[in-house]
Amino acid sequence: MSFLILGPTICSLLFIVCFFILHGNKKNTFQNQLILIS
Repeated sequence: MSFLILGPTICSLLFIVCFFILHGNKKNTFQNQLILIS
């Protein structure tokens, strides 16, 4: 059960990190990521 939860979470974190690197603007990136997740 825990792995099913941790798996997608890790993938999401990796996606966020890639988003940070590509755009460089932390505030806009974080806001955009929150919109995509919600």
